[in-house]
Amino acid sequence: MLTLLGGVALAAGASQSLVDYPARAEECIAANSGAGSIDCLQSLFYVTTGRIAGLENGIAKKLASKRHRDEITPTHHQYALAALRDAGRKFSRFAARQCEFSVGASGAVASGSGQVYWSCRIRLNAQRIVDLSQILQQTGSTQR
Repeated sequence: MLTLLGGVALAAGASQSLVDYPARAEECIAANSGAGSIDCLQSLFYVTTGRIAGLENGIAKKLASKRHRDEITPTHHQYALAALRDAGRKFSRFAARQCEFSVGASGAVASGSGQVYWSCRIRLNAQRIVDLSQILQQTGSTQR
């Protein structure tokens, strides 16, 4: 059974962290033409953006839990949380500019430029999801 998640089909029981978002982007392009492919890619991008926000919030909650258990100091908690939020903002700006570069370097026009841009954003978000998932797993353990 398939579930529709933000315009993206997921097999029942599949974890979002296991979704191959770049492959889904290719499916958007193959299954749609022109503006339809862009709509599909944008929907997928927003799914990945939501997943990133969820992971960042999960990390923040684990940091708060570590703070409450006195596993990290208030200073370390504040520093880590501020750095996490700052990294998220900077990642988003970096990804936008990197993908604008990719469009320019590709020479793509019309919907092709949108396909390059949104596929790039999805690919970079997918890597961020992997990175944040690993951080979330590691955040539960004491590093002192």
